[in-house]
Amino acid sequence: STPIKSSAASDVYKRQDMTSEIEIIATKIMMKAGENKNIALSGCAFSDAEKDIAKELCAYLEKNGINLTVAPSMMENGKAMTTVCNAEMIFFMEEIGKSNVSEIREQITFARQLNKKIGGAIVVA
Repeated sequence: STPIKSSAASDVYKRQDMTSEIEIIATKIMMKAGENKNIALSGCAFSDAEKDIAKELCAYLEKNGINLTVAPSMMENGKAMTTVCNAEMIFFMEEIGKSNVSEIREQITFARQLNKKIGGAIVVA
């Protein structure tokens, strides 16, 4: 039974650690966003880890008056592209070792062609 308690304690610790990381990322997004309240979060196909982070960020930012809409694979997904077109600012999220540099470059170029403000990138390890 000790390993189960250990595992449960470890899960709680990991959850607390993720929550504080989400708060840090969200605070940086809010500082960068300024008056922009409609933000898109885009990137290549999101992994489960990226989806979890995006969900947490959406909830945290919503409590602070910012609408964060997730738009993965915007170059291949019409709904995601519409989200990006309607956003005031775009942040990108990519997982180390999972993303293709040319895909990222293509998305940034597209965002610039739309005259969208690019807030920055979130890199998931």
